[in-house]
Amino acid sequence: MSYRPHSAVASAQFSRTDARQVVTASVDRSAKLWNTGSALAEGGKLLGPHSARLTYAEYSPDGKRIVTCDAQGKVVIWDC
Repeated sequence: MSYRPHSAVASAQFSRTDARQVVTASVDRSAKLWNTGSALAEGGKLLGPHSARLTYAEYSPDGKRIVTCDAQGKVVIWDC
């Protein structure tokens, strides 16, 4: 797995159930899951793309799903 950053991050949220896990939302229309438990954060699962730039991403309270929202108001719920 290689580190491939977003073009610009609009939102970053830590998981409430595992503080090593972060989800980022980007203007490049995608969300990425990151594991910060290693020396170099690894970008894993890619969520998307949406049809517009993302404005927000957040984990559900149980950490099993992620919600993303784009600039056109589209909301998607993803299984982790």
